[in-house]
Amino acid sequence: MKTIRISMLLAFLSSPIFIFSNFKPQSYQPVQTSVQADAAQNRLQIVADRHPPVPLMIRFTDESDGQLIHEQLVPAGSATVQVNLNLNALPAGHYRVEVSDHSRIQASLIRLSPSVNPSLNRQIDVLPID
Repeated sequence: MKTIRISMLLAFLSSPIFIFSNFKPQSYQPVQTSVQADAAQNRLQIVADRHPPVPLMIRFTDESDGQLIHEQLVPAGSATVQVNLNLNALPAGHYRVEVSDHSRIQASLIRLSPSVNPSLNRQIDVLPID
């Protein structure tokens, strides 16, 4: 009888270890972000691939004075996120796009300037920031 109690106690105590060892968290991979300019549409497209899908914060600021122009929290959901920003109302200048997850921030510098191409009203350059 004592042996059965000890066996049951050991089985009870070891079950949480067994249960938790089978539910390992998914391995974290950094979010891969690309920022693409579309001068014809005067917009910026931000694409982020996240595995596992984690919440993201996207911030768009003016580099000259740090003014926040756009901020968006993208909740965890699908693995790929696409956000479009309209640049029509912005004057020429330097801007910053930041995409952050819970571990790091990826940033790009956006330079808006008059275009040398007559078919486009402005030049949009995207430069990664290390």
